[in-house]
Amino acid sequence: FDSTVFSYNNSFYKQILGMPMGSPVSPILAQYVMDDQQKINLILGMRTRVIATSHHSLKNINLQHLYNLFIKCGYPPPLLKSLLFSRSQLQGVQDFRNNNSVIQNFHYFSVPHLGAVSSKLKKCLSGQGGVKLAFKNHLTVNNLFTKLKDKDLLLQRSSVVYCIPCMDCDLKYIGQTKQKLKDRVTAHKSDIRLNKHSCMLTNHCLSSGHSMNYDEILVLNSETIYKKRNFLEMCHIAREGNPMNAMTDIDGLSVIYTFLLNQYFNNRDSLSGDTLYSGM
Repeated sequence: FDSTVFSYNNSFYKQILGMPMGSPVSPILAQYVMDDQQKINLILGMRTRVIATSHHSLKNINLQHLYNLFIKCGYPPPLLKSLLFSRSQLQGVQDFRNNNSVIQNFHYFSVPHLGAVSSKLKKCLSGQGGVKLAFKNHLTVNNLFTKLKDKDLLLQRSSVVYCIPCMDCDLKYIGQTKQKLKDRVTAHKSDIRLNKHSCMLTNHCLSSGHSMNYDEILVLNSETIYKKRNFLEMCHIAREGNPMNAMTDIDGLSVIYTFLLNQYFNNRDSLSGDTLYSGM
């Protein structure tokens, strides 16, 4: 071992304490030491478990059983006696049990940091058992910078349930679309211009000569899943007392929802864009 050397920055040094891991002898020495250390750790771990889970009247009996098991496994008796029955080792485990038996409940509070006031507050509460304070900066990044992203424009939203009122009467058309609302409105205008009876909105405009008030369009709900979006559309059609939609549009809405919908809408005005549904 005295001849062990290593190099650093093109210079050679002699190892005077320990052994470098790159030495050919290092694995042999590590295997020799680690075997004993693993045995010691196993004995200590099993002893701690026995003492922690045994009644004090059965502690010595259980330790003796553990001693006999290790003897059968070939562990040396002197090592077992020094580790299993040493008074200092047993006292350490007992202290561990006593410390764990007394657990104090703490109440944690997060309060803004206000300079000297915070220090005085912490000092006043230091004598109150079970109270822990954590100070935070009340001037956050959210207060310093505006939102970097603009909110979506109404007509740029997609996967929505929408409402378009008629400009010449009190009827309202309620629909749903996966595409952008702008594209859906363009399709409505195109169908009216081409005399295409594609939905009740175009039927109403073509038969009565009325015009839709696209400037007052409302987004009632946003939902990406088609079945849920279709359900929301039926709910709003059923809610509207005199809809432009055909009653066949709510054939898929079970009558068992009628009472629940009436209870929900009783405290709300007519369609105003409030959220009826989220995450169903």
